[in-house]
Amino acid sequence: SSGIRLLFSVTALSAIVISTGALAMMSCCLNEMIKAGLLFSVFMSLLVGMFGILNGQFWIGLFGIFSFLVGACYAKLVWSKIPFAEANLKTALVAVKANWGLGVFAYSMIILAYAWSVFWFMGFGDAIDRGNWGLLVGLLFSYYWVFNVLFNTLVVTTIGTVGTW
Repeated sequence: SSGIRLLFSVTALSAIVISTGALAMMSCCLNEMIKAGLLFSVFMSLLVGMFGILNGQFWIGLFGIFSFLVGACYAKLVWSKIPFAEANLKTALVAVKANWGLGVFAYSMIILAYAWSVFWFMGFGDAIDRGNWGLLVGLLFSYYWVFNVLFNTLVVTTIGTVGTW
């Protein structure tokens, strides 16, 4: 139980640090981040394909190379649209920064997700120990359901706030 709490504490703290860092980076170099994200996706597919082939995993290699080709075509297709995406993201950043309550709400959702995960995994472990498969399936659905509710609550709150901005 303490190991699970430690794991989720590190994960929650990492999420907060990464979110804050990403927001700071988007403020200074948004265009480069969009391009880097696009290229990262394409080249990771190529790496998966190469490692799959080198390790004798033909289907993984084939899928990785296919994914690389599709990603490269997509990157070429949308590269000229990056300035438009950058303008939209800059506008969204200004709106979020003008409404600091959104940040507080987003971080509180991370903390709530952390608490739910710890609580849920303790129940999940107990259900595994008892061999209660029906409860396990119910817990899996509840975990998915609660995280979607938290995520969509954050999305709707952000949309409503920015929409009235």
